[in-house]
Amino acid sequence: MFDKLDGILERYDEIMEQLNDPNVVSDQNNFRKLMKEQSDLAPIVDLICAACSFSERRLIKLIKKLSRQLKIVS
Repeated sequence: MFDKLDGILERYDEIMEQLNDPNVVSDQNNFRKLMKEQSDLAPIVDLICAACSFSERRLIKLIKKLSRQLKIVS
């Protein structure tokens, strides 16, 4: 599952790079195709980033809790 999510993030980054390329912008058909794909992926990427942020916050809380518990045991 994480491989698929990584693939989505990588593809989104590739699209964003291509959309900044003047040669791509001058090819309207390719530009429209990339804009459509970017617009389709953007909500998914936003959810992935939100989930990662949530997981990081939970991990930080867990580390702090474990750190406090280790200090009590020491």
